[in-house]
Amino acid sequence: MIKLLIVDDEPIERDGMQAILQRAYNDFDIKQAKNGKIAIDLAASWKPDWIFMDIMMPGMTGLEAIEKIQQGNRDIQFIMVTAFDTFDYARQAIKLGVKNYLLKPSKAGEIVATVGKLLEQQAQKEQVSAAQHQQKEDFQKALAIVETDVVTQLLFDHVHDVHIELLVDMLEIPATAEKFVMTVLVPEGLGRLYPQVKEKIRQTENAWIGALYGCQLPIIVFRDKEKSFRSQAISLVKAILSISGSRQEGWFVGVGPVCESLEDIRNSYQKSLIATMDLSLPSRYRFSSDVPSLEKVGDAAFIKQQEKKLFDFIRLGEWESIDRLVTDLIRRFEQEGVNILWTQQRTLEFLWITARVMGEIGIDATIPITQFKPKTIDSCLWKRFKWLDG
Repeated sequence: MIKLLIVDDEPIERDGMQAILQRAYNDFDIKQAKNGKIAIDLAASWKPDWIFMDIMMPGMTGLEAIEKIQQGNRDIQFIMVTAFDTFDYARQAIKLGVKNYLLKPSKAGEIVATVGKLLEQQAQKEQVSAAQHQQKEDFQKALAIVETDVVTQLLFDHVHDVHIELLVDMLEIPATAEKFVMTVLVPEGLGRLYPQVKEKIRQTENAWIGALYGCQLPIIVFRDKEKSFRSQAISLVKAILSISGSRQEGWFVGVGPVCESLEDIRNSYQKSLIATMDLSLPSRYRFSSDVPSLEKVGDAAFIKQQEKKLFDFIRLGEWESIDRLVTDLIRRFEQEGVNILWTQQRTLEFLWITARVMGEIGIDATIPITQFKPKTIDSCLWKRFKWLDG
């Protein structure tokens, strides 16, 4: 119902106006005020939609009351009621935004017609407001799709007709120089919590949030220069895990390294996947830099190149190429006399990335694990054959 306040120092005028409106319309909740001060107090506590304001009242004029009421509420519609049809009153009322007025004494038909016009204006306003609200909702939905599409393209290098830079320009959250990827593992069956996770991330950090693929949610987080990398990441991890409450089984967050370009973002994503290899950690999160590494400094560039090839093969579904890549790597390590444990770790990392990314593109894959220490290169090959061929 529309809440309407009638302000007039004459009781007969107030009662007559209320009687006319109640006979003509059923959707009004009407109250009265006999002066400007009472009107100001009622406007603050009751918050009427419309106010019929008499202009000439003792103590405080209607125009003065309107001005004070507008300080606390600019949305109230005022109808000026006056016995003086003068330009001076009209000019002051216009300055205050009053667009409708009634001359006293008013006929019942004039009052009803004025209210009818106001109701029509309000209906039109509500229609415009509803259309604008719908447009805003549609735009936000479109932005959410663009955001997940940007993350998908950056992390999986999918080919789209729209260039990535054009999509990035559409997003409300701009990219910063430094960024890193976090991969959130959400327990199976709790995908319904995706909106809550997304909202929690929005409240905590500037980030682009990807789609929930199976149980995995990739996030591109932009660096906050006022915090250290680890403190920023840990703060976001805690915010995400707070959604799970005291039951954090199955929840885990892998944090990749900081990178400076969108071109290098996939490396941070791959490292975030590697950080999720051991889900038994009580902290429920791990930085990729904390994953024990036995690799030699000279092998870093080569391993990174092979990881990129692996990622591309998975994306394109070239499973035989993945098979050859992992096998060739193990054989190369054998020829170079590489430490057996290092070979096992690299083999598992490559198989782990393969399984994770396969899951994200909708292909069921068992996560490769190991419970033994290899003694020969052949045992690493056996592990690879057992998983890839299975």
